[in-house]
Amino acid sequence: MDYMERLQALLADYRADIDRLERSRKPTDGLLGFGKKPGDDACHDKMDERVRALADEMAADPDADGIAPALRLLLNAGTDETWPDHARWMLLAQQRHFLPLIPRLSAGERAELAALYDSLYPRRLRLPVQKQLAKALKR
Repeated sequence: MDYMERLQALLADYRADIDRLERSRKPTDGLLGFGKKPGDDACHDKMDERVRALADEMAADPDADGIAPALRLLLNAGTDETWPDHARWMLLAQQRHFLPLIPRLSAGERAELAALYDSLYPRRLRLPVQKQLAKALKR
């Protein structure tokens, strides 16, 4: 299984975890700071760790193929409105794991991903890590 397929599988597993979380939530969870907040569930940390491990493995593999498609998938996932807000925030944060991989992209791949990034994430709404990623793609 290549890196792109593995990331797709991670996203599918995360989606299943999020769906289970959403089904088990009580309407008052997180309301006024009481109960379990969906953003605090362990499934988010588990997904973050898995994406970090995948990105680290790609960084250690000099022949890693599919960095650009995997990053494109992750960028698009962060704007997919079918995810609940708490999951989308985590998908945005996970983009940071691909920062060390950007220098390995070709100039054409970086330009394509920079244009995609600009279309998906308006400059005025970017978080600091998103600003770093956009800057790295434009170098």
